Amino acid sequence: MIIIDYKTGGEIKPSHLLQMAAYKQLLKENHPVNKFTRVKHDYKIKDKIIVSTTNALQIWVSHYVEHHIFNNAFYMNRGIYVHKAIPMLDEGILDFDNVNDIAKPYIDSYIKFKAENDFMELPFKSEQSFKSELYNYCGTIDRVINDGLETIRTICVYLCFKGHECNYKLKEYKCTEKDFNAFRACLSLYKYNKK
Repeated sequence: MIIIDYKTGGEIKPSHLLQMAAYKQLLKENHPVNKFTRVKHDYKIKDKIIVSTTNALQIWVSHYVEHHIFNNAFYMNRGIYVHKAIPMLDEGILDFDNVNDIAKPYIDSYIKFKAENDFMELPFKSEQSFKSELYNYCGTIDRVINDGLETIRTICVYLCFKGHECNYKLKEYKCTEKDFNAFRACLSLYKYNKK
């Protein structure tokens, strides 16, 4: 299995490793969540709020003072536009004339990435949400590719736009138990602060 996460921008950040470790755990447990409501990035399932990987990582992001999207409407909207457009593009239903101008260069970068990487032709599911029953958090994985292997690979695709050139870069993360434990520490602090 291959976990793919799309990032709108070219910066590799330390929190991405922890996010991928959290997604790897979600896929290992394999508890898909189909019925939920989004509440400020968290998940509401049967009237109970379950923390998201994104919100759990706010502790890490604020500690390491990463330039991040949480309080920046431009970056938040850009990510939303791109993440909505990619599955529509994959399904063949994207109307390019109605794609927001902010998202267009990132969609072009995605098209280039998809054309240049054979594993993108393998069977996949987009925007799949899971819940960890062991650690009580949720996350939505951008793309889960079935490559027929038992091991789980984790890859971030940094969709970039510089000048007039659309491009991308791949970063495969070797998520370890130490990385997941760092995510769990963030998750615990987030839950503690919510009490």
